Amino acid sequence: MGVGGLVRGRDKKWLGGFMGFVGLGSPLEAELMVVLVALEFTWDKGWRYLILESDCMDVVNIFTTGLGTSFHKFSGLVKTIQDLLARDWMVNFLHVYREANEPADWLAYHGARVVLPVKWLDVPPPDVETMVVIDSISRP
Repeated sequence: MGVGGLVRGRDKKWLGGFMGFVGLGSPLEAELMVVLVALEFTWDKGWRYLILESDCMDVVNIFTTGLGTSFHKFSGLVKTIQDLLARDWMVNFLHVYREANEPADWLAYHGARVVLPVKWLDVPPPDVETMVVIDSISRP
């Protein structure tokens, strides 16, 4: 499974990102791993207010409704994420359509291909930089 994500400032510009390979698993497990990695990196960077966008409605529902998580197939991973969310910070989940998530999808796709551990990126790959610039202009 490849994971990838990016962190933007209020001005929608790149603050950092991540990509890498985390093993084999289902698409939902990959989406949950993205949330886990994103929370770990942003906590370590000291960022305490996040809007976590995901194009996976199942992930958004797990953390906004909390229903049925104790019996969830990935309950251990969900619990680890819930423990991170319980820290002293504000994290809001927001569902976005796949088209609005193109830079993260690029990072996850290429993260799966490099088969290297997840790493933090201070500078975006050139293809992603172009997407982020275009996205920052076109998004409200």
